[in-house]
Amino acid sequence: FRAIRASELLSWCKPNKEILSPNVLRATQLFNRITPMLFWFILHQANPGDRASEIEFWIAVLVKLIECRNLSSALG
Repeated sequence: FRAIRASELLSWCKPNKEILSPNVLRATQLFNRITPMLFWFILHQANPGDRASEIEFWIAVLVKLIECRNLSSALG
């Protein structure tokens, strides 16, 4: 996320976004790869209590990543 420049945010919807906004596209691709995995971990649990525990676990992971200032992993 640190590599994203303000100009990239203004041009990531344009036709040549691969050239103008490569870091925004990489962040979006990372998010799109991680999100289904997290859904699977949570929804794979059989009962609501286990799902809640899984959600609590991933929230704790995110908090730790933010504490370590690893925003690329926390938000990606």
